[in-house]
Amino acid sequence: MQFGINIVIDDTALLAIYNAGQTVALVRSIIANPQPQLTVPIAWLAIRPVQNNSVSWTDSYYLYATPINVWMPGSPIVPSAMSDMPGPPGPAQPGAVYSFSDETGFSVAPGSGSGFRVINTTPYLFRLGLAQPSSLNGPDLFFPLYSQEVPPNEEVEFTPLEAVSIFLSLAQDNGTPVPEVPRNALVVNFSSQTPFANIGFNHATKTFFLQS
Repeated sequence: MQFGINIVIDDTALLAIYNAGQTVALVRSIIANPQPQLTVPIAWLAIRPVQNNSVSWTDSYYLYATPINVWMPGSPIVPSAMSDMPGPPGPAQPGAVYSFSDETGFSVAPGSGSGFRVINTTPYLFRLGLAQPSSLNGPDLFFPLYSQEVPPNEEVEFTPLEAVSIFLSLAQDNGTPVPEVPRNALVVNFSSQTPFANIGFNHATKTFFLQS
């Protein structure tokens, strides 16, 4: 199913956002089992806004892995392996059990459930997570939306929620961890009945609001 948002920002607010070096961050909601002690939100998209910003996506997800030592705070997460390379082509399958090896990448076995399950079969601590493609004013983009450190020989399950938090951020790149989702972030919940949302921006409060 396809979902989408359109964010409208006037010229005065755009100038203030540019001068502050900010972007419009979109953070997806994910349930992880087991839940990590510390959850670091990721700006799935860090948009350098224009007046009309249209984002669309489908409920398709890919698992990814990256070593712990290749990521630096403030920088985007760059996957070193994806579930469709050399695994089955296309999006990850909910309920299937994926195994990650640092030598051969991802493999998959039948399973059950609605979440995305993955086992770290390496002898090392690895960062595993979900990535999702989206279209921003044109071509598809593909960036991480959740990340979790998984110890050797342990399994984690990711269950995405169709909820998006929207706020101003200093993140400059898509797929970049951010310190937190601010309390005044706009949270938009999507469903088959409400797959699209129009969003406005209040320049006085520097917050977003739901128009329809």
